[in-house]
Formats: sequence, structure tokens, C-alpha cells
Amino acid sequence: MNKYSKLIKNSGIFAIANMGSSIVSFILVRFYTELLSTEQYGTIDFLTTLSSMLIPFITLAIVEAVLRFGIDNEDKISVLSNGLLVGIIGNLVAFFIIPLIVGRTAYSSYAYWIVCLILSTSLDNIAAQFVRGIGKVQTFAVCGILKTFVLVSCNIFLLAGLKMKVEGYLLSMIVSEIVSFFFLFIKVKLWKYISFRPNREILKEMIIYSLPLMPSSLAWWVMNASDKYMLIAFIGIQANGLYAVAHKLPTLINLCNSLFFQAWQLSAVEESDSNSKQTFYTNVFNTLAMVLLIVCSVLLLIMKPLMHVLVSSDYGEAWKLTPFLVISMVFSAFSSFIGTNYTVTKKTGGALKTTIIGALVNVVLNYFLIKAWGINGAALATMVSFFVMWIVRAIDTREFIKIKYQYTKMVISLVAIFVQAFVIAVGSTYVFMVGLICLVIVIISYNKDVMTIINEIIKVLRRRLR
Repeated sequence: MNKYSKLIKNSGIFAIANMGSSIVSFILVRFYTELLSTEQYGTIDFLTTLSSMLIPFITLAIVEAVLRFGIDNEDKISVLSNGLLVGIIGNLVAFFIIPLIVGRTAYSSYAYWIVCLILSTSLDNIAAQFVRGIGKVQTFAVCGILKTFVLVSCNIFLLAGLKMKVEGYLLSMIVSEIVSFFFLFIKVKLWKYISFRPNREILKEMIIYSLPLMPSSLAWWVMNASDKYMLIAFIGIQANGLYAVAHKLPTLINLCNSLFFQAWQLSAVEESDSNSKQTFYTNVFNTLAMVLLIVCSVLLLIMKPLMHVLVSSDYGEAWKLTPFLVISMVFSAFSSFIGTNYTVTKKTGGALKTTIIGALVNVVLNYFLIKAWGINGAALATMVSFFVMWIVRAIDTREFIKIKYQYTKMVISLVAIFVQAFVIAVGSTYVFMVGLICLVIVIISYNKDVMTIINEIIKVLRRRLR
């Protein structure tokens, strides 16, 4: 199997897991917005975001090392044992520290909920990334489907049945993570990879690799969450609830990206020593860019009717906040793709540097733009900061790989998409007409590439049918 076929195959497998969970989560937005007030939704978003920020610090970002070393290190036992050891010790410390920190805030009643969520999520992430790293991609995919099923079932029971609101949502997440962990533990027989005397040398290498990712994770968290905290500070928790709902549509861009990104990380590492890696990286990136830009334009075109269907009337204005958030997810995907070079080369310091730059831009812009334009300002700040980080990473990683970008096609497409976003932002009555013209422009700019891909898909389907 050649590298392209393997990438497509693994992407398909990961897509089974990610697409199902993302689509279900997307559909459930209506369910959540009917049962939860903007304040409750804002609280959930705040607590889950806080947990995601704390996990890399509590676990020393060891999850990333488990994946990277699990791919090419022969001593798999030490990799998983080290990961679990660091994760468990970190969570024991967190058990005592987090209540002290959260107890001084308005969210003190949720302190131990956060502790349980962090514990269950971190252990499940370590197990899942190890399974992915050793090539058990089908098991990884099945686990994703299982986790989604458990999460949805628990949410329906706890939110709709028992009326538990915020606590019900958090408990659903905890239960789904626990079930996922034990499924992987039993299915892959992870106890065979656990030793109480792991290799100290490998532990040292893993920590050296993961330590720069701790502040990098914080900076990445700032990129994704500083706008929410500033909205709460400047406007209020209700504004964050509306903003959190507006973020749901852009998650479809993340869905497209996640369909292949987990597979891409594996392929990028495996092909890192190949003589043709530059061509490989270039072809994959340009295909990714084409798909994401077309999807972005389509989403902007159908945004208004889609949001009105998906959310309750209390959140009806959220669609006006989404244009720049949708575009920001495209730039985020580009940035993540380029950032894979830091994983491949194990030079995680570069990831730290570039993410800090993006985070600083994000904070500064949020401060000024939220004050000037409110929630729209937060969306614009997010878009600009992800764009800056993508460009900085593209320049910084040229020593590792020189990707040949399709500049003309990308510029034409981005200009068309920006026109779409602007028309939506100003509230023009010609939103659909302008959007349709812009979508046609994007498709025409990639006409040859689209036709090539369609022809290849037809060929594959014909072979299958025979």
C-alpha cells in the first residue's frame, strides 16, 4: 500500500469515528439550547474549556509524547507505563489543588466535577493516543463511536429526564470518558503494556518532548478561549453562551479537518525520512486547502437557515456571529497541518514559540475589538490570530519542509470568502446571491483539482463495483 492509499484508508477509518460524533454533537445543539439557558450554556462552556486548559499542565502534556513515541519507539511498554504514571501522579496533585483554586470563584460548587472530568479525560486520552500510536486505528475509531453513543444517551437521560442541567452535562462527559477508557483497556489488553518499572531513559525523553507543549497548550488555549473569558468580563456570561452556540457551526470545518488529520499525523511521521516527502506534504496540503475553502464557502452560504433550524429562538442571532469564526477554523486547520512538522522533528519548542505569538495577537485584539464591536470583535480577533499563527509557522518550518502553495487559487478563494463574511456581518439583503457567486468563484478557481479528484473517486468506485 502506497503512502497516499494508506493516508486515505486511515482517514476513512478515523472519519467513521469523528464524523459520527461531530454530526451527533452538531445536531444536539438544538437539544441543548432548548433545555439550557444562555447562562447555563455559558457555564458549561466555561467549565469544559477550563478543564481542557488544565489537563496539559496536570499531565505535563504527556499525551502528545505517548502518541509520538508510540509510533516509532520499540519499547511500547515503557511508553504507556510512563504516560499513565505521569497522568496519575498529576491527577493526585490536582485533587488537592483544583478545589483550592476554584473554591475562590463563583464556580466553587463545580470544583470536584472539574477534578473528575480532568481525571477521566486525561487517562482516556493517554490510552486512546497510545492505541492510535501503535496502529490500532480501527479500535480507536470504534471507541470514538462508543463514546459518542454513551455521551448522547447520558445527556438525554440526565438533562431531559432528571433535569440535572449543568451537572448532568458534566456527568455525561465523565461517564463517556470512563467507558471509553475501559473499552480500550479490555479490547487492546492494555495491561500487557503496563510495567511498574518503566524505562527511565525513555521517560526522560518523553518529558523533554512534552514539557514545551505545556506552555504551548496554554497559549493554544488562550487562542481558543481568551475571547470567551473577555466576553464574560466585558459583557457577561449570557454573551458567552450566545458565542458558544455561534461556535457550533464552525465545528463542521473542524470535522472536515479531523477526517484526515489524525491519519495525517501518522503518515507525516512515517514519511519523514522519505526522499519524496516535500512532494507528499505539498500535495496533501493543497488538497486539504481546496476542500476546506469550498466547505467554508458552502457553510457561509447556508449559515442563516441552518442556524435557525439547529438552535432555539433564544439563540437566533448567533448566525450573525459565525462568519469570521468559520474562516478562523480554516486558518486553524492550516496552522495545525504545518505544526505537524514540530511533531515529526520532535522540535516542540517551535510549536511553543509560534503558538505564543498567535496567543499574544489574540489577547491584544480581543481587548480592543470586544470593546469596540462586542461579540463580533471577538470573532474577528480569533480569525486574525489564527491567520498570523499559520503564516508564522509556514515561515518557521521552511527549514524542515518547503511546501509549494497554490498561491493564486488560495488568494482568489480567500478574497471570495471574505466578501461572503463581510456581507453577512453588515446584514446585507443580498447575502444568498453574493454568497452563491462567491462559491462559484471558489469552485472555478479549483476547477481542475476538483475534476481530478472526482475522476479518481469514480475510478475507485468502478473498481469496487466490478
